[in-house]
Amino acid sequence: MIGFVRFVDDNAIVSQFLCLKEFKKNTRGKDIFNTIDYFFENNGISWSDCVGICTDGAPSMTGSIKGFITLAKIKNLLIVKTHCFIHREVLMTKTLGSELNSVRMANYIKGKPLKSRIFAEICESMDADFTNLLYHTEVRWLSRGKVLLRLYELKEELLLFFMEEENNEFTCYLEDHDWISKFAYLADIFQYLNQVNSSFQGPSENILTSTDKISAFQEKMSVWCANLDKGNTTMFPLFTGQENSSPTVLKIIRSHLQTLQMSMKHYFPDLNVEHYDWIRNPFTSMIQTDDCEVQQEAVELKNDRTLLVKFNEVTLDSFWVALNNEYPRLSKKAIKVLLQFSTSWLCEHGFSALTNC
Repeated sequence: MIGFVRFVDDNAIVSQFLCLKEFKKNTRGKDIFNTIDYFFENNGISWSDCVGICTDGAPSMTGSIKGFITLAKIKNLLIVKTHCFIHREVLMTKTLGSELNSVRMANYIKGKPLKSRIFAEICESMDADFTNLLYHTEVRWLSRGKVLLRLYELKEELLLFFMEEENNEFTCYLEDHDWISKFAYLADIFQYLNQVNSSFQGPSENILTSTDKISAFQEKMSVWCANLDKGNTTMFPLFTGQENSSPTVLKIIRSHLQTLQMSMKHYFPDLNVEHYDWIRNPFTSMIQTDDCEVQQEAVELKNDRTLLVKFNEVTLDSFWVALNNEYPRLSKKAIKVLLQFSTSWLCEHGFSALTNC
């Protein structure tokens, strides 16, 4: 288990490696909690200082009775739990399922070295831009989108390969114009999903930035649906490149987008982009609270023209950290939000470095 921590250091919010622990036997929630609790105690860290925990959503971490977060909240009830945005986005795409036949093609070839070599020879003979497919796995976040795009780019080479293999199932798919059209759309939509996924990956990602990106993608899907209703498919360039796609395919795509929208609402049910507007810009938005003292600080800050100039010159993190003495209550509330991890990217990045050692 690898852990990272985000905290205030001088006038900035920094992210650093916290610990790396090996579990030789059980990895239950209480085992993880006991290990971290012991680490905290030995290093003088208090659970009362913890404002949030971000995990990959595994049962041992999020279980309602004996999960790690449940046990941590016994120590500090105010801890905010966050399910990694990247993992949620991946789970969201798994509900689609329509691309499984094309992914099977890639794994059929990549799973056997001889078939991979034969396919590479076909690609070379046809002067293809690539001579190999990408292998699909459930672990790699960007795997599915990249696999689909490579398959689409090599669809002619795939058809020749499966004809020589006398694989009637895959040959029929690749000779079906409507299937190719749907395949092109899937390659398009998963490229968009990959872009969202990639945008989440970075050490400075927080709740605000991740929420904005998901909200933007939700609105994009609404725009796409409206354009599809008008017969406009330019937002899906690979699909648009397919000539004479049947009306049935357009209906399938429209239905697919609706399914994606419902899936996103399921995995991001509490998305509220306006809730933290006062943190993004305290000079244009007011915090919603019943605490009179916090309200007074917010009003004073909103009318501080000197700080308005400073707000436009420094990062959001630095701005709120610097207000700790002058506006302590408001600053504390903002920092609690900015400290929270929205993804477990640092952990995944750390494991990648560990396995490459």
